[in-house]
Amino acid sequence: MALAGARKVIVQANIWRRADETLRRLADGLLAEKLGRVQAATLIYGNGLHNNGFHMIDLTRMLLGEVEAVQALGPVLPGPHLPLPGDFDLCFALHLASGQIVLAQPVDFRDYRENGLDFWGSNGRLSVWQEGLTLRPRPPPRQSRHARRARDCQRRARASANHGRRSLWRMYDNLADAVAGRAPLWSPGDSALQVERVIAALEASLAAGGAKIEVSHA
Repeated sequence: MALAGARKVIVQANIWRRADETLRRLADGLLAEKLGRVQAATLIYGNGLHNNGFHMIDLTRMLLGEVEAVQALGPVLPGPHLPLPGDFDLCFALHLASGQIVLAQPVDFRDYRENGLDFWGSNGRLSVWQEGLTLRPRPPPRQSRHARRARDCQRRARASANHGRRSLWRMYDNLADAVAGRAPLWSPGDSALQVERVIAALEASLAAGGAKIEVSHA
């Protein structure tokens, strides 16, 4: 990135969710508007920390804010089925600048091909599943004595398809606009490097027996 900056080369990282229309609206305030205060968030990923874990960490940053510290919470789960040599899965916690903690749990992609986030807010719940292609909002159950009504609300909640296939085209359009000076990059290289710093901190936490490690912002 330093060399690109010195040569005034614009770098856009192809993290397609940052160009997704629905996810961008959520990041721009719709998430807080619909859910209120996010009380809990869970991250599910599979097929490697450096692979899909990277993308789900970036989506967490996009929707909830920057990661300030991390903790490795579980043992390394290696596997010959993982696509990147030397990669592994790991249960971990992301400590956000907002004070929130996001818990991440890996699943075996041979059983569940899933990457997603689940948000529990004061005004409702939102599940972002299938790598961001399916969004499922749910209203909150208000009182335990209304459990039947709450179950009815859950059943009536409908998943909506998200058209992520358009995002790659939008990413290229945004890059062209940035080169022409008409818009900022949606997924600049510096942002992708910050995810790498988060993962490096997770590896340091793992080596330190699960200690809480601050994430560099250099």
